Amino acid sequence: MEISIDKKINYLFGVCKKLPYVILGERMKKQRDRYHDLRKQLKQARIPTSYEMYLSDAIFYSVLSGLIGAIIGLMVSWIVVNFIGLPEIFYIPSNLQWLVQYKNIIISFFITAFITI
Repeated sequence: MEISIDKKINYLFGVCKKLPYVILGERMKKQRDRYHDLRKQLKQARIPTSYEMYLSDAIFYSVLSGLIGAIIGLMVSWIVVNFIGLPEIFYIPSNLQWLVQYKNIIISFFITAFITI
């Protein structure tokens, strides 16, 4: 018996929808008083979700997006450093000369941070 693709997609969507709440829901419930205004605003906007699910989704997907951005940034910085290359000559003040040996790491960090943002 073969399961249709629609059922598989709906199942995966349901799992992705519940995963943040399973991971973060209890933590959000413990801070119930802190989010009184958010609960009120969700009701006023007639958004049919609890504040726990709303916050769990927001935090989970924000962190997930940040991690994906960091991974993409690391890949791009690795490509830039290893294939495109960095200029050999550039001015650095004498008190920062010790950083020259770490230039690949420093530039990779800035590329990663820029792409993540």
